Amino acid sequence: FNSRVRRIRLGVEGAIPGGFAYKAEADFANSTVGFGDVTLSYAPANKPFSLTIGNFETLNGMEQITSSRWSSFIERAQINDAFINARRLGAAVGFKSADNLFRFDAGLFTAHTIDASIDNDGWIGAARATYTPNLLGGFVHIGANFSTGFSIE
Repeated sequence: FNSRVRRIRLGVEGAIPGGFAYKAEADFANSTVGFGDVTLSYAPANKPFSLTIGNFETLNGMEQITSSRWSSFIERAQINDAFINARRLGAAVGFKSADNLFRFDAGLFTAHTIDASIDNDGWIGAARATYTPNLLGGFVHIGANFSTGFSIE
């Protein structure tokens, strides 16, 4: 008899007074232990900006940054694997409009995940902009993202 777990993720998430929040996830699947999101964020009330530091998605497209719990399909599109989209160590700042329809995020990430050793193998600069207007009793999500790798010698 043999069995295999596709996904088990344990985590904690919460808020700290003053606009701070934390999140830490451990992923137990495929006979390994890895980290999911491990973040500390700051988003003061009634302010248009936020700051996130830690191990999280590098401002990729909606399909990649949406949890697979809410996906219509069991697997993501192959394009996500082609570009090695993954969580990375980094920091990002976000700005949102007063009506919450427009959002812009930009960040700087290491080329490594929290599970790997950190050395000077380069950096990833990333940005993501979204617009979500109301339409026909619902809404439509329009977004664009850009990322590029570089090294500092």
